[in-house]
Amino acid sequence: MRMKEPEQLFITNPLVYSSLKKYIWFKEDREQKEGALSLFCRFLIMEIYVDGFATDESAYIGKEAFHKPIVDIGALDIEEAVVFSAKEYEEGLYDICQTATVLNPMVNKERMVIFGAGKYGLEVHEQLTRRGMGEGLHCFIDSDTTKCSDGSSKAGLPVYGIDILSKLSEDTSVIEASAKYKEMDILLQRKQYRQRRFFYEETIGKYLKYVYSSDENLPIIVQYIYNMKVFFGTKKIYFYGEQTERNLKTAKCIQLLDFNFHGFVYDETDKKEHTEYSVKLIEDLLYEDDYFIILENDKVKINKMHDLGLKKNIDFNIMPQLSFCNYILESMLDINLGYTYKENSRYPGIAIYGEEKPGDFKIAVLGGSTTDDIYDKRNWARILYEKWPNDAVTVYNGGTCGYTSTQELIKLERDILPLNPNLIIVYDGFNDLCEDPGHPFAIPYLKQMFDLIVRNIHEEGTGHVGNDMDISAVNIGVDTGENYFENWLSKVKCMYAVSQTKDIAFMAFAQPTRYNMLNRKGIDEWVLSSSVFWVENCAEPFRLFREMIENRKIEEDYTYIYNLTGIFDDRPDVYMDSCHLFEKGNEIIADRILHVIDEKGIAGL
Repeated sequence: MRMKEPEQLFITNPLVYSSLKKYIWFKEDREQKEGALSLFCRFLIMEIYVDGFATDESAYIGKEAFHKPIVDIGALDIEEAVVFSAKEYEEGLYDICQTATVLNPMVNKERMVIFGAGKYGLEVHEQLTRRGMGEGLHCFIDSDTTKCSDGSSKAGLPVYGIDILSKLSEDTSVIEASAKYKEMDILLQRKQYRQRRFFYEETIGKYLKYVYSSDENLPIIVQYIYNMKVFFGTKKIYFYGEQTERNLKTAKCIQLLDFNFHGFVYDETDKKEHTEYSVKLIEDLLYEDDYFIILENDKVKINKMHDLGLKKNIDFNIMPQLSFCNYILESMLDINLGYTYKENSRYPGIAIYGEEKPGDFKIAVLGGSTTDDIYDKRNWARILYEKWPNDAVTVYNGGTCGYTSTQELIKLERDILPLNPNLIIVYDGFNDLCEDPGHPFAIPYLKQMFDLIVRNIHEEGTGHVGNDMDISAVNIGVDTGENYFENWLSKVKCMYAVSQTKDIAFMAFAQPTRYNMLNRKGIDEWVLSSSVFWVENCAEPFRLFREMIENRKIEEDYTYIYNLTGIFDDRPDVYMDSCHLFEKGNEIIADRILHVIDEKGIAGL
């Protein structure tokens, strides 16, 4: 006879569904901030309206995070509001605070056994103890015999093998505490133990993934909510597309975030559903004022928007990223770099500013999207060309969205040296902090392509790879053991060395990022709506990179490296997002680089 499936140990607190105003607690503490953001994501998935965040930290009261106000918890009325925390914390919280989950009432609080004497088992022990239920914990059990030898204990409780369950009463509650709790449950079912089973699931990480990605449960990306505020404002928001389950979920999320969702617009060919939202033809919307259109990445619909005279970033944008870039450059596959821009020049992946006249001073620049032409604002390289004191200059812009210093090194060797420039300028650092520093040559785009090839060969059984080819994995190289900063510095040093072999002047500029403002005074609302404020692992690479570049006095040891990481510490207004600058910011960067060129006397200016 098949046993019942295990139940959740902690279930949603009924107050979550009450009519009380709902706030999420946070404090300047890693665990509590991550818990708060995870809970915010969870409530969005559950379609629970959140009135804001609550804290007793004066530095944040009165600001906004994710388009929600941050309020003083002391000013809230317990009769009108409830403040939820992700879990019980070591320090006591305010009376108005409640955990978002409560113990399943079916658990026998007097007799509980924790199956799993590892990380998750200890978390269960901690949570139950903090909730005042520690007295009901009888022991740990574990299938790993090395953990349950005679006299073994965890957190003051004995650790036994699972066969101890045969000696315990059937009213004992067994708590399966592991990321692989389903495997635990299969084992218990095979042994036909009759105790009621409950599973503990670590939910912080489960919901934090929605900060960076989306799926059918949450079709928006939480870290882009600030972009919604910039593009939406108080405008009427319309979704261009069919009322699919995912698109309806998007509409609901927009409403939960206090934006003015107004309805759907469609083409004659779209399937129309009757829902609570209004629908109208896309052409009819043109007669209205103060609207903004969102849509999925549908080329046909995007082209129609352009045909109707609508402009990206002004009249519409694409979900879920809501990027500031215009993507005006068409890309193509690249055998060494993964991808590159086609460009309208005889040098694929390189834009040319100037006429390449004989005798011109030739500058080649490398970098990511903060250097290339995908934004409708002039980039720093173009401004540098325009500000050059004479017309005897040509600038080759090899900047490409997403490129790391590793790709720049490859591009320098392959594409830049043949141009015989007089000066190479590298402006980078941000993208390196988003990739694996231990395997810098495992270019993510190429890695995805190889993984796809391997998967297709396995699934389809086609593709000749040779009798001696192992297709079970893709080699990504030897682990360098370097951190983010060391990897970046290593690649910059290589680019400098290669340039020197051709007697080409070389400069590298470590770029600024808005994330560098995290530990500065006057944290702005963009930072409070970014992952680096709430998730410690996201902030760490940026913090360490800046610390190392400053503490090691890089500019003294390497005369060709210039530290611009702090150039905009007091200028959040120059940033579009995490690292891309408005034109006034690019002007400042161009002026600084032009000043260094002049100071070094490289071009004889």
